[in-house]
Amino acid sequence: SFLRVHKDYPPFSAIIEVLWCKLSGNYYSEPFTFRALSILITSFILPIISKLTKKDYHKAVYIIIIYLLVQVLLINDFFPTFTDSIYTDYVLGALCAYGLFVAYDMDDLSIFNILNLLLVLISTIMCKQMGLPFSILILATFFIKQYKKINKSKLIYITCLTVIPFVFYKAWGLYIDSLNISGQFNLSQISIAQFIDIVFNQIGKPHQINAYLNYSKALFNRPIILHLNYVLSVLLIGCCLFLLEKKLKSFILATMYFLGGIGYGLGMMLLYIFSFNDFEGPLLASYERYLGTYIYIGFILIVFIIAKLIMENKIKAYQYLLYFVCILFFVQTNVIKLVPKDNTTSYLDNPTYTSIINSVEYNNIIYKKILIIAQYQSDIKEVAQYSSPFNDFQIATIGKPKYDGDINAWDISVEEFKNYLKEVDYLFISNTDEPFYRDYWLKITDLELLNNQLYKVNINGDDITLTYVR
Repeated sequence: SFLRVHKDYPPFSAIIEVLWCKLSGNYYSEPFTFRALSILITSFILPIISKLTKKDYHKAVYIIIIYLLVQVLLINDFFPTFTDSIYTDYVLGALCAYGLFVAYDMDDLSIFNILNLLLVLISTIMCKQMGLPFSILILATFFIKQYKKINKSKLIYITCLTVIPFVFYKAWGLYIDSLNISGQFNLSQISIAQFIDIVFNQIGKPHQINAYLNYSKALFNRPIILHLNYVLSVLLIGCCLFLLEKKLKSFILATMYFLGGIGYGLGMMLLYIFSFNDFEGPLLASYERYLGTYIYIGFILIVFIIAKLIMENKIKAYQYLLYFVCILFFVQTNVIKLVPKDNTTSYLDNPTYTSIINSVEYNNIIYKKILIIAQYQSDIKEVAQYSSPFNDFQIATIGKPKYDGDINAWDISVEEFKNYLKEVDYLFISNTDEPFYRDYWLKITDLELLNNQLYKVNINGDDITLTYVR
């Protein structure tokens, strides 16, 4: 894998992206990968409206408009860059929502229905690590709803649903282990005894206590979608899931969604306390994206059920379209997102990134080792490596780590810094600070220290000299 981080990610989304690139001319293009995931998400509404007759095609238009409104407006609240990103969170959310709908709407245990649910479970597990608990939620919903229909003749179906997805999960884990790739999160660090001490006695590492306190407050106070916090969102969505049909299966679905929300919220709390580092944990890194995924599942489920009711002529399509328009368009933050933008900002518009890209390309630098000095920043390395994959980039913060686990911080002496410079071909200064200038730069060169500047490293015996590179 050419992934720089999170190499243990399951391959479902990547496979979809590769297939779309193959179908789009058999070559790689970054926009193709974005489109692949967007089209995958859009496709989940198609099975639900597939039984419409020709005279009812206008209903499909209403349903698709409602579905796209949810995608464009609601996802933007917690994940503004989803249209040009290959993050798998919202893909996982759509898979889980569709799986829950299939489990909710399944009336008979036919081979097709079982196979359909099986493929959803496998895809969910192979989409992201969090797909495992989501798959368990789908299975639990299915078993509770169908327990009266399960008999000996259907036992093989149930076995397949239970065993095969976890065979895929285990096989991927063994494959990752065989390559000696570490996981994104070290779950072995989670301790229930420590968690109890942190919650009830405030005993633990300072960053863990802060992560718990910040997360607990955020659950009730930090808005994610439509200015609603996580707890209120889960409660409201659970009520809507029941009230749409007011049947036993609606109660089962609403209850499972609510219980799943509790479990997911608790699981994320444990990860922030024990698995995130002491900088990202208290900061609640990517909180909106992680917690927003579960709320997104609920909204998609609501749309799926509305589509089903429209199909069955139990409600008028235009009524729910009007409701969604009222809810979404009168929320100011969402209306703004529909206004066309004059330009699109990206890393190509940021001089921090373009300076190193342009310097490398202009001077035809290839197969060289380049050290990037970026004080307490790390993203420039990923952009540089992506834009110039044949060069070897290393990024460093010269100074003390800002937090435990800050692998880019080098707390080294001047001599150690000089020794490392002897191993590289170029030095790129992205951004610096006064301690670096005073304690390191003035002791190795008389050149002016400039941000966004490339320097050639010249070695003459034990002496090091730097020269400007245009």
